[in-house]
Amino acid sequence: MEAVLISVAAAAAGKATEAVVKGSGTAIRQAADLVRRRFADEPELERAELGRLGIEDFAEAIFRTCAEDEGFRRSLSEAVGRPIRIATAR
Repeated sequence: MEAVLISVAAAAAGKATEAVVKGSGTAIRQAADLVRRRFADEPELERAELGRLGIEDFAEAIFRTCAEDEGFRRSLSEAVGRPIRIATAR
């Protein structure tokens, strides 16, 4: 899994330090906002915000959503400024 997804997951869950978010410029903030909107009705976001779901597990949920939803993956890739790569079985 890409490290950027862990940063995005932490920021979306409100667990990222201000230094991490500032060091990434607006990219991580924009990506976190996108994730919060996409996961607004999903239990993973609330659980991650409350500390009941680990950041790595939330990042995995984001990764799975990227694999299932091409539009979301493209939007998230644009937000972070690089492609989110999803391995596909051949």
